[in-house]
Amino acid sequence: MEMYITRSIELSDVSSTESDASTEEQGYFLLEEKHCIKDYFEKTVPTYSEKEFKTHFRINKTLFEDLSNKFCKSNIFRKRRNYNLVSPSKHLAVFLWFASHEACSYRDIDRFNLSLWTVHHIIYHVTMLLSNMPKDIIKWPNKNQIVETAEHYSRKKASLT
Repeated sequence: MEMYITRSIELSDVSSTESDASTEEQGYFLLEEKHCIKDYFEKTVPTYSEKEFKTHFRINKTLFEDLSNKFCKSNIFRKRRNYNLVSPSKHLAVFLWFASHEACSYRDIDRFNLSLWTVHHIIYHVTMLLSNMPKDIIKWPNKNQIVETAEHYSRKKASLT
């Protein structure tokens, strides 16, 4: 994968004692260099096999496309100012990457070449879409299913030790 440095505006944690007056006047926004994977989503992700895709995003490609289409048609996406700057599928990929990687934080999503502010908004909007889906699409397990799942992973863990 080709790496490159891009410049983006990020909200800084710099305190006013560490910054100069011009930085304070700009509302603590600083220009920051980020290392990103060039065209990861646009060129690398489409080459993933079904298994690789599911490993990275935790859902299959068909479900991903279905959710992307739902997001594209949703008012949540259409009401976004400049919504066409980041595609619905890239929105979903960013959300899934963030949600499915245990140690992931906003700063770890460098592969998508987006500012932290954009990532924050993407996660918020996709969360809104998913939380507003009907109960026939998002199904919570009943008590028996919770117990079965817990027992399954307890057995699996025991077999590893």
